[in-house]
Amino acid sequence: GPPPRLGGVYMLGSCSRTMFDDPRSRKGFIIGDFFVADKSPVRFDESMTLKEDYDFTCSHLDKYGSIMRLNRMTVSAKHYSNSGGAVTVRNTKEEQRNISILHAKWPGVFTDNAKRKNEVLLKWGCVRHKLAVEQATKVKKVTKALKATSKRRL
Repeated sequence: GPPPRLGGVYMLGSCSRTMFDDPRSRKGFIIGDFFVADKSPVRFDESMTLKEDYDFTCSHLDKYGSIMRLNRMTVSAKHYSNSGGAVTVRNTKEEQRNISILHAKWPGVFTDNAKRKNEVLLKWGCVRHKLAVEQATKVKKVTKALKATSKRRL
């Protein structure tokens, strides 16, 4: 497939939990605090006020099949406590609204993070995601067949 057009770093302040894993990830989350993007028509979804980096990552995974995350590099950012930006609109209602958008756009990809309130885990290509894609494909085929049958009857 095509090379990835989105790259970034490990999303937590410490990469110690990645030391026994691959130093690079091709399906992981790219945090919006620090990323590089090559030329691409993929854009941020302006309807999202939070979690837009999750959606941006999924859009790249969907279009190009992979991203490039360096798991041995981190960035220190005031993600939750800085003034302005997403922090201005961050509250439970807004977090849940954006999480709902992610679930609707990317069925089977996200699960709630049991350790962090209003956070999600991105699992691109997991069994749950593959089943959701299979189901969506079947629904599209049936819908197309029904439309074709309806047109023939007219």
